[in-house]
Amino acid sequence: METVPLGIRNGDGVLSMNPPPDYILKDDDDVIVLAEDDSTINYSEQPVIEAKTHIYSTERAKIPLEKHMIVGWNNKAPIVLREYAGYMIKGSEVNLVLEQTDKEIEAEFVNISKQFNNISMKLSEIDYQSKEQLKALKLQEYTTVSILAGSGNEAEEIDSRTIMRLLQIRNIFHEYTLETGKTIDTKLITEIVESENTELVLKAGVKDFLISNQFVSKILAQVAEDPEVMRIYNDLFSEEGSEVYVKPVGLYFTGFEGENITFADCVLAAQQRSEVCFGVKIATEETNSFRSFGIYLIPNKNTSYQFLPGDSLITLAEDES
Repeated sequence: METVPLGIRNGDGVLSMNPPPDYILKDDDDVIVLAEDDSTINYSEQPVIEAKTHIYSTERAKIPLEKHMIVGWNNKAPIVLREYAGYMIKGSEVNLVLEQTDKEIEAEFVNISKQFNNISMKLSEIDYQSKEQLKALKLQEYTTVSILAGSGNEAEEIDSRTIMRLLQIRNIFHEYTLETGKTIDTKLITEIVESENTELVLKAGVKDFLISNQFVSKILAQVAEDPEVMRIYNDLFSEEGSEVYVKPVGLYFTGFEGENITFADCVLAAQQRSEVCFGVKIATEETNSFRSFGIYLIPNKNTSYQFLPGDSLITLAEDES
């Protein structure tokens, strides 16, 4: 009840994440399952739940032009730049702003930008302490602004600088809203090193953050237990095939407000779109650490939700439409 099949490994070892809904399992296939623990995986010859009848939406989201800003540089920056550029459609932008650059960084950036001729990429150097220079970037026009953790010997020192940059940007956004009356939709994404600083980041208004060391440690622990897991991560994090997307619930259901919708309904609605739903995101809880920031992965199929605009399904899908 609390597991979701994500894909197949066939007898030749070939992975297929989010296989076609009409795929028929073969005797030598292995099923790739998302579960809290292998002890929670059970098999049944009968359906474990019957989804209710809902009006499923056939709406598709238009894939928009995107504009992303990366603030800061570390050893992950080249990977982040390539991944952004690889996923975006022609005419989108991904820019990098640094307090101080050098020839090595500039050469790396030029090399990356040449690999993505259909994407606009620009490197800028500014004084992070200058409010005027930060405002001149017009960060409110970006889809996301991602602040990368810098370098240093102490986690607290690194996170302090990151949080300071975050507060500077939040202050500029606040002033812009007061002056214009316009709501800013830009998402702030912050990389933090020390998990104990999570609450500080949340109080600064960030809803999306990455605890990089903790994230890597958990992946390494899984891979140490089963090296084959690394192949699955490599597949999910590549731009080919299906990836993880967080999509508005309105793409899956019509007239969902006020309705009790089970997770089983969510799974079935995603199947209508050749996707795999393995979780939900509740917008009103995204700053609540006691409720997993509104992220619920592989809930019981009987779990019922009353979705609101802003809530989302977490799925494996070919694209974000």
